[in-house]
Amino acid sequence: MLIRSMRAEDLDFAAGCTAAENWQSETRQELETLFINSPQTCLIAESSGDPLGICMGTPVGSGAFIGELIVKPAARGRHLGRRLLEECVDRLRALGAHDIYLDGVPKAVPLYLRAGFAKVCPSHRFHGTPSTPSTADGRIAITQTRDLIEIARLDNRHFGADRNFFLERRLALYPDLSLMLREKGVITAFLSSRPCGDDQLHVGPIIAETPDLARALLEHLAALHPGKGFVVGVLECNPSALALTHELGLTPVDTPPWRMRLGEMENPGAGPGCFAVGSPAKG
Repeated sequence: MLIRSMRAEDLDFAAGCTAAENWQSETRQELETLFINSPQTCLIAESSGDPLGICMGTPVGSGAFIGELIVKPAARGRHLGRRLLEECVDRLRALGAHDIYLDGVPKAVPLYLRAGFAKVCPSHRFHGTPSTPSTADGRIAITQTRDLIEIARLDNRHFGADRNFFLERRLALYPDLSLMLREKGVITAFLSSRPCGDDQLHVGPIIAETPDLARALLEHLAALHPGKGFVVGVLECNPSALALTHELGLTPVDTPPWRMRLGEMENPGAGPGCFAVGSPAKG
């Protein structure tokens, strides 16, 4: 059994793994983004050249996230998931990650607990078509490349780590699905989104100085894309974000993943200005 770094030609296999798990938001483009950012921490397990599983690590500042830990059903029961996880942790540590985070689906939580991860809080997934006004907000505009420096500063202040690469990449891939809100010449909120299946948008991250600004962004996005369903990830440690998703008529899944942590530092994205996670694999 060999665990090695991914190569570009492995991305089709990785996308097939996420599709088989029905993780609609984890598209090939999203996986490619993780790979481009840190190919040495995106892993493939194989036997005699046959790929059996994946795990993708993402350094973020002095910490890191792990996502997409999937083993093909025929290869399960051989502790391959544990080996992939441990190798990913070791590689992230070698790059300087002091604390490592992930969103563990309920069936995988025992694996992560055995590996030393601790539960932080439920990481909820909300879905549905927002019940919002049909008018757009004049303070809000489509994000432009020139806005990214200011947005990155706002994001770093609230999220607690540098996600500029991912914000730039998202804007480049989906230029009409990133919004920012400017008040008195200053950007005080932004939202990024991407397609999720044929009729949904995966919305996040959302960073805003107040809940009202986060609501304004979500309502504006809904007005621009009437009838589209939203998928929004929200950490339970942010009660304002939870309240907002309920007010918009979105429905939580019954058994959400757990945000888990290996280390002692404060959880990135847990601040009151973080109204939606960007992705379980990168915070």
